[in-house]
Amino acid sequence: MYKKTRLLTVISTYLIFAMLLTLFGNVGRSVSPYKSAQKLSEQGNIVLTQEDPEKALEFYNRALEMIPTLKEALLNRGNYFFNQGDFLNALADFNQIIQLYPDSAEVYLFRAQTYLSLTDVASAQADLKSLNKLQPDNLDYYLLSGQIALQSQQYSDAVSFFEKVLQSMPDQAEALMGKAEANYRLKNYEPAIQALNIAIKNDPQNLPALQMRAQANYDSGKYHEALLDWDQISYLSGETTELNVNRGKAFFNLSEYKKAAESWSTAISNDPEQGSLYALRAKAMIQLDSIEDAMSDLEIANRLTPDQPEVLADLGLCYLRQNEITNALAAFDQAIDLDPENPNLYFQRGNTYRLQSNYSAAIEDYTESIQLNGISVDVFNNRGITYMDSGQYDLAQQDFQKAITLNPQYLLALINSSLIYIQTNEPQKATDQLTTVLKNSSDYPQVYDYRAQAYFLLKDFDLAILDWKKFAEVQGENPITLNWIGRCFIAKMQYQDAIDYFDEAIRLDPVFGEAYYQKGLANVQLKRYEEAIPLFDKALDLGSNTDLSYFNRGVARYNTGKKESAITDFQKVLDISENPELIAAAQDVFSSLGIQPKEVD
Repeated sequence: MYKKTRLLTVISTYLIFAMLLTLFGNVGRSVSPYKSAQKLSEQGNIVLTQEDPEKALEFYNRALEMIPTLKEALLNRGNYFFNQGDFLNALADFNQIIQLYPDSAEVYLFRAQTYLSLTDVASAQADLKSLNKLQPDNLDYYLLSGQIALQSQQYSDAVSFFEKVLQSMPDQAEALMGKAEANYRLKNYEPAIQALNIAIKNDPQNLPALQMRAQANYDSGKYHEALLDWDQISYLSGETTELNVNRGKAFFNLSEYKKAAESWSTAISNDPEQGSLYALRAKAMIQLDSIEDAMSDLEIANRLTPDQPEVLADLGLCYLRQNEITNALAAFDQAIDLDPENPNLYFQRGNTYRLQSNYSAAIEDYTESIQLNGISVDVFNNRGITYMDSGQYDLAQQDFQKAITLNPQYLLALINSSLIYIQTNEPQKATDQLTTVLKNSSDYPQVYDYRAQAYFLLKDFDLAILDWKKFAEVQGENPITLNWIGRCFIAKMQYQDAIDYFDEAIRLDPVFGEAYYQKGLANVQLKRYEEAIPLFDKALDLGSNTDLSYFNRGVARYNTGKKESAITDFQKVLDISENPELIAAAQDVFSSLGIQPKEVD
């Protein structure tokens, strides 16, 4: 790794160095042997540039036989050994130079590189400190220190070192790559991408930079940009299985499942014996509802690489899509047996138990998943839904609030928490949270419906009507929404408007008993008692609001002179109702009429 990192090019620098070098330490020697040794060292450099390394080594050795302390010959031979991968002999030459000439700053750099190649990081760092002391702000010092910090996983320090180089040399390729990699490791993707952009602009065929930028784009969710980089890599170096796998993952995350399946199919055609590729394609097939194709791929994956928990889990999902709950549970059981520490497997099995309405088993699995990985907002949310489905609203709200605390932008938990607030008659809290959802996303049109219900509880009927109308605009008119709007108009005492909405609800769903009941109620308020009675009859036939329908039909019958049938209706209320307020109202009717109701068994 470090052979390629030198800012100083050894050969060219020391050809000049050899020609300019004066006679250090030459006192007491004859001039002729020294000059001859220099000449041999220079000849070694020349033949090295002609790609004859063995001949170069011969010249260096002859020079050192004549003058064993000749600095340039030791240095050239040391660099020769380094570039040949003979690090121990390189180290021996550099050690000798430093022993003879302790102020040779550049030799500390070369020896540091050699120590790194021998994985002696501590000695390399010591040499770099010596270099920095002799030559403060030496760019090679910062470059190599950055590489050491990168290798030692001290990524913040690495960034600082590489930035020192780039302040003086903004286009220095290795500093740009080092800074990019350090930032990538820190998950600082944008600074990494910026450094890579410069490196690629300077060298559009820089494959390592393109590969790193593609990965940084992918990991930061910039899937389109990652795809462009992979296309460029393919253009420069050809198609590979890895490229098609990566493309498929990007398309999958973009919800382009057909393209993902096509990319993974290409990968399979290149490497048909790799089971993981079939497992990937199966994921796309599941999303495309091609369950039989997915199961076929999973069977191949399981044959090529048996007992893979993720394959079994996806098989469980396929069974769920086919509503085969028992088989799904069996697949998840097998997956958990193979990987009992995987929180996602318990989460998926918990989801299956919830669909089976086995709430206690679902809660147990969700709890296990949380214990294994306590930061999963999805698990808290789904356990909250399970508590809610089983009527344990306090525990449900606790889970939703935990999910919101972990991620305040987790909108599903905000929505579900709001439903609890509506259920527990805390509508203001519900409207606040649902308003937050609508400000942050347009992906949940049903939130207009939920917020309208909260406004209804707050008796803010105008805002409720506006939200239900928005909901109808997005989702289309439906009888339930129309019925709610009609109820708002009843509350506003705009009874004819209410009747118009109930009529439209009935037109869309002729067996929607609630709409008949509410339309009857609006007619009672308009004193259209004769029109109200058959509406309550229809509501009762459809089993809607039974006790209320009897009571209000009793009111309508009484006001049309049908006293006996009215008393029968009021008595029916006492017989069947569990609503204390409605029972009290029926008893008041009997008292006002001076009639004793029959005793209720």
